[in-house]
Amino acid sequence: MSHRPGHLGPSTVPPPAPLRVPAPVPTRASASAPRPTGCSASRRDRGGFTVVELLVVVAVIGILLGLVLPSLSGALGRGKALREQSNLRQVGAAWLAYSTEHRERALPGYVHRTVQVAWRTRYRYPNRRLIDPSDEQVEQGTELAEPWPLRLAPYLDDVHRLLLEYLPLDLPDDLAIGRDDVIDAGFDDGSGIFAGDRTRAETFAFHPAFGYNAYYVGGWYDAVLPGLRPEPRFSGVLGVDQGGSPVAGSLGPWVIEAVPTVRNASRLVVFCPSSGFPAGQQVAQASTNPQRPGVHYAVPPYVGTRHVWSRSSSSRSLEIAETRGSTPDDGFSVVPLARYAEQVSCLHADGSVRPWLPGELDDQRYWIDRAEAPRDPTHDDD
Repeated sequence: MSHRPGHLGPSTVPPPAPLRVPAPVPTRASASAPRPTGCSASRRDRGGFTVVELLVVVAVIGILLGLVLPSLSGALGRGKALREQSNLRQVGAAWLAYSTEHRERALPGYVHRTVQVAWRTRYRYPNRRLIDPSDEQVEQGTELAEPWPLRLAPYLDDVHRLLLEYLPLDLPDDLAIGRDDVIDAGFDDGSGIFAGDRTRAETFAFHPAFGYNAYYVGGWYDAVLPGLRPEPRFSGVLGVDQGGSPVAGSLGPWVIEAVPTVRNASRLVVFCPSSGFPAGQQVAQASTNPQRPGVHYAVPPYVGTRHVWSRSSSSRSLEIAETRGSTPDDGFSVVPLARYAEQVSCLHADGSVRPWLPGELDDQRYWIDRAEAPRDPTHDDD
């Protein structure tokens, strides 16, 4: 059988090549484990975290909080310290206003009820209600007028904010009404100094935010017999040498009774936060509760020849002397208190407010205008 050129017969046609489908490339997961099915596949598709991943996230958050919280706490303390200093400036302005209205006399720090009678003076509650010291029925009320806050209250725009803001108390505007309204203003530090409840008025009078340098500015007037002229403590005592012996002819005046007579106004401390502590205790100011009740007066390291407190090994803490009491009648010692930022905010006689480390105030010249030696008794006892 003949064929034409270029024509192939049926037996010479090549069969079609088979279709090749490329095999899937196995991944590491699919190569090592079978593909999950059912609910396991559903969780994997949602991209959930493993336990290890969650632990890592929690650890990172903890580290960040550890870095940030101290900074926030320090900033909060500095903010409160600035507000405290602002309050002090307003108290200082009121102190100067009182002096201007009373012929340049300094605000008396403490006036016993018998002295109020001798002076024929009556003070008022913040609601303007009079306190009559000659009325025996209100004798307990006149005790509230013995410290300085009620005398300065008429010159303060907001007595509660300026003097009681440090305490978490909701005090009414009328402190006279509600004298029997007891509040828990105590602070139990184990010493019993501030244990127990107090009325709102007692808290205002005896536990303001700031203590007044009452022994040496304005004067501390104890009880006086009828017919005698009231004199502040330490007004007629002799100075002493470094050994504590009286020096003849060295009468003060140790007490500033008129504001213009201050010689070192930029140095003399007038107001600062203060509180009471047991004798023989070291006060680490950084660990002190900022809401610890204040005391209405502040004292220098030496009151007369009695050693009250001193700087410890660090300027940030104070050592309470073993001699018990800031005065013979006290059962505790009063020291400057750093409520915020580890520094004591002080108002000076020139109206300036400056923060000091507690140990820096261990200098008699900051407290007694006529003092010459920084760390020795200044005068004899009265």
